[in-house]
Amino acid sequence: MGKGKNRGGGENPSTSGKCSQATDSAPAKISRISWSYPEYAARTTRLITYCKDHDDFRVKLFSDSTEEASQQGRPQLQLATSKDHSYQTLVRAIFEHDSDPELKQAVLTHPTLFVAPIKQRFNTYVFSTLYFMI
Repeated sequence: MGKGKNRGGGENPSTSGKCSQATDSAPAKISRISWSYPEYAARTTRLITYCKDHDDFRVKLFSDSTEEASQQGRPQLQLATSKDHSYQTLVRAIFEHDSDPELKQAVLTHPTLFVAPIKQRFNTYVFSTLYFMI
């Protein structure tokens, strides 16, 4: 497979995204979250669907520009909280209905652990989408 295609592929199918335990109650980190098709495609679908269904959220998260807002004849939209806090909203939308009970529980108790994997998935998705558009 060419460079850039199916980034994150080659994942161990038996590892759907388990938590590494630092203590009995708090995981230290979330291991690599699998987004592989078809087994975990619902995760990507929920990510995209949430962003499509929550247009203001998406615009705010990806930094609405003054110029774009002006061209569209609307006020500029800005986050009222930190980006990482907004990503936690997205994390809950993606994983609260996940098939992996361990991930569902981790989202409820430690949503901040999912922020970096979600950011990475966005970067991978955007890169692969642009790659195939060329």
